[in-house]
Amino acid sequence: MNRLTALLFACFGLACGLAVMATTPVGEVADEPAHLIRSDSLSRGFLIGSRRPSEVDANVMEGAAPTDPGLHTMARRALDADLHPMTKAGLDYIMRTPWEHQTRWLQIGQIAAYMPAFYAPSAITLWIGRILDVTPYHSTVAARLVDLLVFLAMGTLALLIARRGQAVLLWTLSVPMTLSLAAAVHQDGLLIAASVLAAAAASRSWDQIETPDLVVRQGWYWTAVALVSVIAAAKPPYMGLAVMLLLPLPENWRSRNARDALLKRCGVMIAACVPALLWLAVANPRAAGNLGRLPYEAGPLWDGPRPAVFHNTDLHAQLHVLLSDPWRLIDLPVHAIVTNPNLWHESVGVLGWLNVVLPLATYQLWWAAAVLAIGACLLRRRAGGASSWVRPALEALLLLAGALAAIWAVYISQYLTWTNVGNTLIEGPTGRYFLPVAPLLALALAPLAGRRMPDWVSHGLAWAPMVMLVAMIYVLPRMLVLAFNMK
Repeated sequence: MNRLTALLFACFGLACGLAVMATTPVGEVADEPAHLIRSDSLSRGFLIGSRRPSEVDANVMEGAAPTDPGLHTMARRALDADLHPMTKAGLDYIMRTPWEHQTRWLQIGQIAAYMPAFYAPSAITLWIGRILDVTPYHSTVAARLVDLLVFLAMGTLALLIARRGQAVLLWTLSVPMTLSLAAAVHQDGLLIAASVLAAAAASRSWDQIETPDLVVRQGWYWTAVALVSVIAAAKPPYMGLAVMLLLPLPENWRSRNARDALLKRCGVMIAACVPALLWLAVANPRAAGNLGRLPYEAGPLWDGPRPAVFHNTDLHAQLHVLLSDPWRLIDLPVHAIVTNPNLWHESVGVLGWLNVVLPLATYQLWWAAAVLAIGACLLRRRAGGASSWVRPALEALLLLAGALAAIWAVYISQYLTWTNVGNTLIEGPTGRYFLPVAPLLALALAPLAGRRMPDWVSHGLAWAPMVMLVAMIYVLPRMLVLAFNMK
């Protein structure tokens, strides 16, 4: 089943990804122009950006990265062209924009401080394109293709080796939002694939061990450790994914070997988060500045002196807001999630710059496929028959806690770095930020069925995400052509 699922995902994922890439103009994936600049700066040897005066207010220091002006001009022309029907003449004009073979520092905000691992494929492609004097447009298209192929390779390997939650992992890889990010110059597509692959590698290591004290000797376990470490360094709020490195929990808690093994895994989990902390300490002071904003009065949660006019986001002022009433650390994220009904749609896919909404039936069918995928994982027949429910329940609670911790950290980080000072609502998070956490929930779905459960039940339910992926090959290109006024 795993081999067939992986093969079909590779084929249909490639077809759908190419269709999305062909019908989504350059720059029309959220933040793609900034990620494109980050990739180009990396191709020039700049591992970290730099803080430069903001274009909004010269007194505000904002993250910036060096790029070729020709690349930026091409991306801007492409975005401007999308306001009108994309004609052949307009596309030819964009495609002919040349490299200027010089560098200019451009502001890209917090992205300037992102760890470069997931930018490597696109950076190498842009470097080759520049050396061969392929135009910025065609170099960008090639970088998109390379990112898509790397994504598909990681996703296919994950589905091939996964031993738990395969159907949910397939759903995570196949939703329109994931495929849109994967078919763009964007680190989030590869980050989602890395999260899925880490969960698959962790589940594979559980399947290989005979006793818990051997888990730290397994190659797949160390693959999961490496992937979690890279993900956390790329986006520190996702350090909660490291909880998967603690599992499986020992059956016999009285055994000294089992307790020692668990302590070792705790040490490994902490060590996996160290690169993220080191990168934060090195990159943020150098490249991550406040975001320049037009002057605004601080929101109602600000308890400092007034008038309080800010010209930027302000991490230190936001920390003061949160710590003056610690309950806000819980209340603000919960309020932001509960009051945003669009998260369900955004997790499946509100494309472009959150302006391409798919038909309502698409979201309903994708969430129905998610329910069926969960059922497929829970009803999968256990090889060992009946066993205690205590350990799977504890593992599920631990994984759920890690997922909630990651989501909480995403919202708090967005309040500190993106939201205006003193606001009562956290700005910035969208549904796509939940996708890297989904693999933790997939691992929590331990099989419940005994030996007598027919295989066709779980296998039949597991095909739901694949059916939706095939349908998207037809639906997504039509929607994107209409959305971007392409002729």
